[in-house]
Amino acid sequence: MIKEYIKSYKDFPKEGIDFKCTASLCASQKGFARANNALYQDLLKYMPCDKVIGLDARGFIFASVLCHRTRTPLILARKQGKLPGSLVSREFKLEYGTATMEIQKDSI
Repeated sequence: MIKEYIKSYKDFPKEGIDFKCTASLCASQKGFARANNALYQDLLKYMPCDKVIGLDARGFIFASVLCHRTRTPLILARKQGKLPGSLVSREFKLEYGTATMEIQKDSI
């Protein structure tokens, strides 16, 4: 089970949040392989795509492996203000506020 490789930190970054840290998952060869195999087999194998979007920053790690396995381009979705050029932006809600992600228009 993949959950056993993910550490949990209560009250981080603020009280009431149970932060799931994937650094421990990535540090385990077995856990990392299981996670990537599950993503590939349970998601992308049955949903054909021509591009994969990786969300800053953990998403870059997992999306890059999926792109390699599916031979598709990787589109980086970065936190607001981190990319140059013409952008597409979307704001979304988090447990503790909101965030905005951006991708370059010419990447899609």
